[in-house]
Amino acid sequence: MWDGPGDAWRLDGRYGQYVVVDQARAAVVTITAHEESRDHRLAELAVDAVRAIA
Repeated sequence: MWDGPGDAWRLDGRYGQYVVVDQARAAVVTITAHEESRDHRLAELAVDAVRAIA
């Protein structure tokens, strides 16, 4: 389990497998991807999307 991005926290897998939890907005995002070079960016995009709709 890791802090970030922002005030969210996440569970990391390999190659873009993430669970991102944003408790402040009562949101959980699950990502199943295969991105080997910039997989951390997927978690950032998920948090940005939750913030945009919350």
